[in-house]
Amino acid sequence: MLGRFVVLVDGTIGVGKTTLGGQLALRFGGTFLDGDDFKGAGRPWFCSSLTTCRSIRAASVKALETDPIVFVGRPVRCMDWLYFKGQFERMGTRVILVGLQASFESLTAEARGRTFSKRERDRMAEMIQQGYGARPYSDIHVHTDQEGIERTVDRLEARLRAILDVRL
Repeated sequence: MLGRFVVLVDGTIGVGKTTLGGQLALRFGGTFLDGDDFKGAGRPWFCSSLTTCRSIRAASVKALETDPIVFVGRPVRCMDWLYFKGQFERMGTRVILVGLQASFESLTAEARGRTFSKRERDRMAEMIQQGYGARPYSDIHVHTDQEGIERTVDRLEARLRAILDVRL
């Protein structure tokens, strides 16, 4: 792999950003950062978004000192994308956006074994409607509710390696 890369893994609550991002980081020998670990405590998103982005950027820069690739699991708004793209590309680091999508019904299905509060379910529906995971500026779009996790990770890995021009 030539160069350094930051892969932003975008999507709604419960779509698999952490699970898939962590698995991809293992397969690529990189670092995974969970965007939730950088949120400003007790502040609404619109007050803490820039602070959160700056914290993620700083942690990514530190990780890039030893690893050529960093995966960040976080819902990505347009302003976040523009911030990360500008900041990292000025450093010579390529930014890739992976959009993860799933239907509300599959995300909230009892068979998944994961329960969500009413607030989380309402936010999920809102995020789907707002296009999280389906951004037109994403490099890759994947539906996480069509195959199992292993197969989804395999497909994502292959598509990322093609973008990164790395031989399997």
